[in-house]
Amino acid sequence: MADDMGFSDLGCYGGEIHTPNRDSLAANGLRFSQFYNAARCCPTRASLLTGLYPHQAGIGGMVSPGEALYWEHFGNRAVRAGSWKLVGTKKQWKLHNMENDRTETRDLAAGQPERVKQMAAMWEAWAARCDVVK
Repeated sequence: MADDMGFSDLGCYGGEIHTPNRDSLAANGLRFSQFYNAARCCPTRASLLTGLYPHQAGIGGMVSPGEALYWEHFGNRAVRAGSWKLVGTKKQWKLHNMENDRTETRDLAAGQPERVKQMAAMWEAWAARCDVVK
């Protein structure tokens, strides 16, 4: 992933940036022909985390303070709202306060069951709206 780079910036597409791995792939017949650009970081991250187009992931533009960011990837799911992040699998949710625990080492779910319930409901509503396979 790169920021503010067009496909024509890469060496294998005639650009000035030396990209030996991509150049090697292109020299041997593999060239990427479809590129998707969300133009801003929030929609791009939403696409990378979910595998969906940004609007399908519920992020059509920049995430404003107070908006939540949702994702699901191979059964792992999460919602980030403010400083709180709820992550889990189909069986269990874990709750982290990202302001105080950026490495997600302390699970606060047992002490905050109402917050877990509220954020899990937020995730379920997003998943239903975006046709996320559960």
